[in-house]
Amino acid sequence: MSFQVFIVWLHLLGAMIWVGGLVFLVLVVGPALKRATSVREHLRLGLNVEGRFRAVMWPAVGVVLLTGLFNVINLLYATSLSGGSLPPMFTRMLALKIGLVVVMVILQAVDQLVVRSKRIEGLKNLAPEATALSAPLLTWQRLSQWLGLVIMVLAIAVVWLGVTLAR
Repeated sequence: MSFQVFIVWLHLLGAMIWVGGLVFLVLVVGPALKRATSVREHLRLGLNVEGRFRAVMWPAVGVVLLTGLFNVINLLYATSLSGGSLPPMFTRMLALKIGLVVVMVILQAVDQLVVRSKRIEGLKNLAPEATALSAPLLTWQRLSQWLGLVIMVLAIAVVWLGVTLAR
C-alpha cells in the first residue's frame, strides 16, 4: 500500500510542477516581461525563462506519464482481480483525461521544437535597436503565447478531471 501512495505522490508532484509552472509562465512571467526595456530584451528574457522551465518541465511530464500509466495499470489489475468492472462514466472521464494529456504533450512539443526555434532564429535576426518585432517573429511570438494559454487551460481541465476521478 505504501508504494502505491508513493506513486500517487510522485504523480501529484509531477503534475504540480508541470501545471504550476505553466500557470506561472502564462499569468506571471508573460505580463511581467512586457515591462522589459526593449523588444529584444523582452524576447530574450522570455526565451531564457522558458528554457529554464523546460529543463524542469520535461522530466516532470515524464514522471506524470509513467506514474499515470502505473496507476491505470494498477487500477485495471485490481478491478480484474476483484471480478468487477469500472463504471462507464469513470472510464469515459479517464479516457478524456488521458486524451487531454496527450494533446498537452503534443502542443508542448510543437511549442518547444517548432515555435521556440523560430523565435530563437528571429531573435538572432532582430536588430539591437529594434522597437518592434518583425511580422513573422510577431506571429511566432503570438502563437507561442496562444499555445501557452491553451495548454494551461487544458492542464486545469486535466487537474479537475483528476480530482473528480479520485473522489
